[in-house]
Amino acid sequence: MNIPPGQWRLDVMIMALYQMALFFSAQLVFVIFLEYMPKTYCNTDRYCYKLESKCLEHYDKNQKNICLIPNGTKSQFDECVEEKKYLYFRSAQYDYQQDCTSLTHYSASTNMYLGVLFANLVLGILADKLGRRPIYFASIGIGVVSLILSAAIPSVTAFYIFRFTTGVGVAGAQIVGWSYGSEMISAKRRFQLRTFSNWANARILVVFVAFITREWHTASYVCAVISALIFPILWKLPESPVFLEQKHRIEQANEAREQLADICGLEYEAKEVAVINNLKKITFMDMWRNPRLRKNFLVLCFMWFYVGMATYITDLNGADMSRNLYVGQFLSGLLLTISKIIFGFAEPRFEWLGRRTVFLFSQAVAIVAYILILIALFTNNKETTWYLIVYLCAYSFQALSTETCYLSVAELIPTDVRVTVAAITNICLRLGTIVASLTKPLKFSFEPGLFLINLVVCSIGISVVYFYLEESRNANLQNVGQEDVSSSEKDNSQKTMLGEDSKEVSGDSETGKEVKNFDHRIPLNSVSHLSIDGDVILNHVQWGGKYYPVPYESGIAADGLVPGKTLVVYATPEKKAKKFNINLLKKNGDIALHFNPRFDEKGNGFMCAKPTPGSVVRNSLVNGEWGNEEREGKNPFERLTAFDLEIRNEDFAFQIFVNGERFASYAHRVDPHDIAGLQIQGDIELTGIQVVNNAAPVQE
Repeated sequence: MNIPPGQWRLDVMIMALYQMALFFSAQLVFVIFLEYMPKTYCNTDRYCYKLESKCLEHYDKNQKNICLIPNGTKSQFDECVEEKKYLYFRSAQYDYQQDCTSLTHYSASTNMYLGVLFANLVLGILADKLGRRPIYFASIGIGVVSLILSAAIPSVTAFYIFRFTTGVGVAGAQIVGWSYGSEMISAKRRFQLRTFSNWANARILVVFVAFITREWHTASYVCAVISALIFPILWKLPESPVFLEQKHRIEQANEAREQLADICGLEYEAKEVAVINNLKKITFMDMWRNPRLRKNFLVLCFMWFYVGMATYITDLNGADMSRNLYVGQFLSGLLLTISKIIFGFAEPRFEWLGRRTVFLFSQAVAIVAYILILIALFTNNKETTWYLIVYLCAYSFQALSTETCYLSVAELIPTDVRVTVAAITNICLRLGTIVASLTKPLKFSFEPGLFLINLVVCSIGISVVYFYLEESRNANLQNVGQEDVSSSEKDNSQKTMLGEDSKEVSGDSETGKEVKNFDHRIPLNSVSHLSIDGDVILNHVQWGGKYYPVPYESGIAADGLVPGKTLVVYATPEKKAKKFNINLLKKNGDIALHFNPRFDEKGNGFMCAKPTPGSVVRNSLVNGEWGNEEREGKNPFERLTAFDLEIRNEDFAFQIFVNGERFASYAHRVDPHDIAGLQIQGDIELTGIQVVNNAAPVQE
């Protein structure tokens, strides 16, 4: 892995920070404990009965004491009473009995979800305007204080008010925390940010806190103290350079990158100002007007809604997946953690394991699990071991599909509106969870209905994702949407070719469509200057020679490209170029040098220094077998930007220069005197080829 060792310092900090944010977000799961009620209850008269709802007074008054067993002994009665009155966790519902009042249709979970929903309406816009870091600080501060006050003030009104504002912190942790983390961590670790530091770890820790405290007040205080660890980590880190550069706050961005380089123990390298200034500002309406970005946005909104709904229906109704409350909760978190870590290790090693693949696989497993759950419920096999296993798979793989939701928001949405869209999609998720919380009555009236809903919704969802979700693995977050908005604004390049038939042919450089013919009025050889005037934004002017067909293949004149000669190539990568390659061929067809810039891969760039948009692979093909790849160096090529490439053949190596700057050296793996051919392929417009030596150039 070509990430400098020092980069791990930053990656580990970001992962730790995000794990703490997820732990605080797990207050959404803690509502399971806040609303927990035992199945049975024994009053002070040792009368034990089975509860028919979450209300202590809701039972059949004509029912006999369930501990009165015919011919039973006193010791058996005492044991039964102890068992039936045992309380796994003393919840807010047990203390306040709020579901038995006028709040029966406004549960603690619904209250918190509405708090998150409200905060999403505000925090996304603020984080895109003011910055990720200050909004992150403020929202977590509000959340931690509210969490403490919700337990400290002995009032159901205060409980509801401060649990609502705790939702503000949860929203900040989820949308601002994720956007900040995804922009700060190295691209190859972005998937691991959602797998190594994950929701399941947070869930296990919350369950452990509940297990050791056994009551909701103390558990709330412990959760607040652990969540406060976010502050020293965030204090050490700067604002996201990606955000600062998108806002053209160049001096602050350089200071942020310099601070990150210091954290990593690496030498700081400033990013070119021109690259930052070329970044276009993208508003929400710019995104909406572009068909591709609009489609991505709508698909993401639907994904977040239905995944949130299905996940929370499964989660909120899983308290009785096993007879012991803690066993089911621990196992569901453990299985989810294991599955995420497996995917986290596998993703960098398998190119085919993209965002779509993870989603489609996890969703397909969840659908199969829902079918098996329905079979278990209809055949009265709910309390069996295989039901527990299937339920754990349903929850774990349904929750695993949320990884694609988070990653796709970061990788398919432009920086200027990334947190705003993350907030909107999170609102969609909250709407889904609110709908999920409203299905709770089905738990007691028709439990299979819960999973019939999931089965139908997830079947529709997997189809939508299969047909419409784009793959976004290894996306450069800073470039997301830049080309799409340029296209929608008709920021079109024009090219003028001076034909040999004494005509000028003007056309659109993107489509190749001819726009206008213009007969020469003066001799072509008398043209010496170019003048451009008027209401136009001029990005660049390129003067090229003849245009060559691509793919291009030719022999090299005279003795070939022997030591002492240089190949010069003039070209421009296409707007949506993925890769191109230049091959120097031996007479027998072996490739002496395979020079292969790739735009759809991440190179050696990382957050602590200057980012790189892609990689450049060098290799040789000898006797039908490829050798070891060389990838060192930053990718100097940019789409739609002309370049000149020099490959100098020297006695011991090829010396490679791009735009006059030394790029790399490639030691010979074959006889350097036997290079007789040239091959150029890929997504480029080829405008010039020369072989030069110490004498005059030889035009190919």
